[in-house]
Amino acid sequence: MNRPHPLTTLLDGLGSVVLLALIVSAFWQFERLASGGAGSACTQRGFLDTAGTIDLSADGLELSGWGYDKGGLLGIKVVSEGRVIAHMESPVGRPDVAQALHSCAGVERAGFSIHVPSSAIPPVGGTLEVQAHSRLLGVWRLGTVDVAARKPFGQLDAQPVIRWNGPNHVSGWVLSASVDEPPRIQIKHQDGRVIVEGKAHLPRPDVGALFGRWPHAHASGFDFRLSMSDLPRGDYTIGVEAATRDEAVRIGTLSVENSDVLGFVEAGQRVLIDPEDVDVYVFLLAERGDIERVQLRAETGELILPLAMIAADASAEPAPAALRVRGEELGVSEPLVFHGRLDSTQRPAGTWRLTASVEARGGRITVIPGPIVRSGGQRGAPCAAEPLRLFFPGGNYALVSGFPELSEQRALIDGGCVEVGLRARVEYLRSTRGQAQDYAFDPDLPDALRVWRGKEMTGVSLKRLLETARALDVPLLVTLDGGVWADSAFSIPEFDVVDMLEQDPATVQWNQHGRAEEDHALDGLAGSIDSPELARMMSLNRFNVRFLEYKKRNLQAAVREIVRFMDAHPDRYIAISLDPDQYINPWFYLEQWYDYNPDTLRQYREWLFHLGPYADEGEWVAERSQRKLDLRDASRLAGRAFNTIDEVEPPRGAIDYDDDWQQLWTQFKRHLVARHYEDLARWARDAGMPAERIFTGQTFIQTDVAGSVFERARGWTDQAGVSILGAAPEHGRLGAILYGPASRNHGVPRSGVSLIDNIRVADARWGSSEFHPATIEEPQRIPDHEASYLTVLEMTNGGARMLSPMWGSRGSDQLLEPGRFRAYDAYERTPFETQLVWLLQARQTVAAGDMLFPYGNPLVSSLDRWQPAAETQALPMKGQVVLEGASVGFESPEWEGFLMDGGVSVTVRGEWGGGSVELMATLDVDGQRRAYRAECRKGPDATFCMLPARPAGALRSVRLEWSGVHRVVVDEVRIERRTSTGS
Repeated sequence: MNRPHPLTTLLDGLGSVVLLALIVSAFWQFERLASGGAGSACTQRGFLDTAGTIDLSADGLELSGWGYDKGGLLGIKVVSEGRVIAHMESPVGRPDVAQALHSCAGVERAGFSIHVPSSAIPPVGGTLEVQAHSRLLGVWRLGTVDVAARKPFGQLDAQPVIRWNGPNHVSGWVLSASVDEPPRIQIKHQDGRVIVEGKAHLPRPDVGALFGRWPHAHASGFDFRLSMSDLPRGDYTIGVEAATRDEAVRIGTLSVENSDVLGFVEAGQRVLIDPEDVDVYVFLLAERGDIERVQLRAETGELILPLAMIAADASAEPAPAALRVRGEELGVSEPLVFHGRLDSTQRPAGTWRLTASVEARGGRITVIPGPIVRSGGQRGAPCAAEPLRLFFPGGNYALVSGFPELSEQRALIDGGCVEVGLRARVEYLRSTRGQAQDYAFDPDLPDALRVWRGKEMTGVSLKRLLETARALDVPLLVTLDGGVWADSAFSIPEFDVVDMLEQDPATVQWNQHGRAEEDHALDGLAGSIDSPELARMMSLNRFNVRFLEYKKRNLQAAVREIVRFMDAHPDRYIAISLDPDQYINPWFYLEQWYDYNPDTLRQYREWLFHLGPYADEGEWVAERSQRKLDLRDASRLAGRAFNTIDEVEPPRGAIDYDDDWQQLWTQFKRHLVARHYEDLARWARDAGMPAERIFTGQTFIQTDVAGSVFERARGWTDQAGVSILGAAPEHGRLGAILYGPASRNHGVPRSGVSLIDNIRVADARWGSSEFHPATIEEPQRIPDHEASYLTVLEMTNGGARMLSPMWGSRGSDQLLEPGRFRAYDAYERTPFETQLVWLLQARQTVAAGDMLFPYGNPLVSSLDRWQPAAETQALPMKGQVVLEGASVGFESPEWEGFLMDGGVSVTVRGEWGGGSVELMATLDVDGQRRAYRAECRKGPDATFCMLPARPAGALRSVRLEWSGVHRVVVDEVRIERRTSTGS
């Protein structure tokens, strides 16, 4: 077969192209002539409206103009550095162009408007070219625009109004073309005053993903928490500005509402128990005189009675001093006074809070909390099992005055399976006889020494505390504190063991740079005192002999004093909690990490290589590293050669949890903390304190915490040496300090099981020597009713045998004394008080360790973490749940560590007509999970179900099923161990 020569083929192809071009050209010329010369006006025309130089903003650019070609357009494209960064395919109408080119066919839709996102534009800006694409004749340029990145740009995240008890976080992101440093952020009042300033340098992976080529894009975020006490009074706006060295720009504004009426409700007492007629006074600071109406209401909103304004000197009660001081600060000479008389016919039954509802001009309503009122009700019968013990903290002033607040709380809460007692702190390394007597513990520290040079050196003496508990006839929890908080108020080496010892750097923890900081290096940290001295913590290594010997001697002296009192008063319940917050120094968050004390490193080598007390016959053999290393292993893991054991040391660089050498070092730090708690508990037991009355005091402020010493590390609490089992000593009980989301069991620890379940698995009889629903990092935000309810519900249902709420202030102090107010110790007149009182009253017939699910109360709607089964809908009401569906079922959450102790009963209260209840329970018996059907019978006011007895088993979950009905109202479910109920 004859094949054409390749050159011939090529020429033939070119010929075809040339021929086509000639045909098109001839056709085009014909059209031009036929239209009377108008063809040139209809060919590759267009214009870019947006021209010149444009500053880049977070919103990007809007480019507009028009383009027309008689052959038709494929679209408009925006090109940067040869890359298409935006395009538009369908033109829109441009009447001006249609009129000018009326003789051109199809010109009615020649306009365009293209959005170019800022993320598509290079960091240096540059020139953007706008192109039109013809169907036949290719591309032509409509124009160019120069983009300048002279100013920073960014966005605010969605922000609610800034107000009291709001989140009040101002967050967002900012970018600039500068590679020198991140932009500065300033939040300004409308009069120009700077309220907060800082840098945009926080991680923002979402911004980094969009602006990957911009400097600092992955670390372009900011998040400031505004303090309402620092904001001026009134309603106004504040601006958020971003600035580089040369340019500044406003990126957003926020609304502030800080015009709440300030006031106080006075009813003669902090708590009203079955009151007769009560005179109620409401004192108000009205800066603008715009109060229109004041009413007494229950906290639920129910109207009690309106109040009338009276003359200030007609009040039987003086205005609170804090209110007068605040009035002077705000320029209000005298508070307004409103009065009403509350009689027995006006007050609701049960337990409720009295509030003042104050309506100002414009309709703004401020609710001012008053005292809790209890009308009717009685103490529960004696508990058939172990009661839950609630210990209210009291300082020296409260105890000297007889602690009337405690008596009032007892009247509200104490009864049946709830006992209310007293907690106070004794600093056993600070309450001493001083240097002259080698710092011997003084159980009867005189007031002349307790207050030193005008400052309160320590709390109440141990003997006064014991005597107060006897006089008040209450259970007692003594916090024996020789830890970091005990000497944090100020240094007094003449009396304090730690203040004396820490003058020698060899006794304290060192950072990765091989030094110890001064104790005051962290002024301004949040805590129970202002600017606590926390930077210079004692080293927990075993070679810190003087520290350990002083600690053992003084702790045991204090315990022996307590045991003598217990022997003299055998019916009095007394327990101790030890050293709150045992840590490897965590306070220099993400900047410094500890403990590189040379003696600690010496013990680390023993732990790694199974030497000294970690040798095969050593005292701590069970606590040593899981694998015995040799020098070759250590060198390989560390990535450097060690020739002798003395050369081995842990990593000192940035923390890398993918590094196995880092993991070993973190495990050892957890071991140090666990070992110290074990020593403290053993010393207390050896001094005569029963192990079940000894509690530790570890803080689990984050839910992502290690369960055991050897669990893989991944967070900052690991660097602090925190683990759950590390706070559960063999000779004592686990004591957990919980705040904020952790107290509500929010978040998922790395084990996949909830934090409180992890705690219950570690110690089924755990307690909490300090807790509060508030978040430490939000010291001005009072937790609402829902948060407070969940905190108390989760901790009591989680098995806590004792609880001690933090209490140092009252809710009204928030506005009256904002400079000293801290939400995380506010109790009186807060939702926390309401919910604690309500839930513990409900638990007066429920033993400690058992579970009660009330599904909210008059102020809270809650499913209590239960979920409707398939084909069932659940509607949470206030104090009950409505279930509806073709089939009706309700499933509990899964639990860990709820040991049945001989069997479990489930009681269900509610209304479901004539249907019956079946109960399925998932039990864990010897590690095997299996579903069991319970036997149920319906009583006059509840259905009672009994599960099969499995003494060694744990209850994992419960499923309730109703047959023959399509609507069920559940008021309450109780899950009780049979030994607790006495059945």
